[in-house]
Amino acid sequence: MLFYGFSNNLSVSLHFCKQAALPSHADRNKALYSLNAIVRKNPNAINVIDQSCMATLNEIAETSILPNAGGIAKEILKNIDINKKI
Repeated sequence: MLFYGFSNNLSVSLHFCKQAALPSHADRNKALYSLNAIVRKNPNAINVIDQSCMATLNEIAETSILPNAGGIAKEILKNIDINKKI
């Protein structure tokens, strides 16, 4: 489930950003793990993560006490920050 092309990252990342905002814990987990894989494998993918998605990631990172939600959101934000510095 890894996506290598930039155009694929654009559409898939946007989909996962929307999915991460859904109320279902299962939806959020799938979206967060998928976004994390995309960001780790393709640093350019951070260019398609918009402010709305960043707000969702920040909210999950700050409010979730579960490592498989809040912990992954924090990891994504850390990877985004690292990739912006490259």
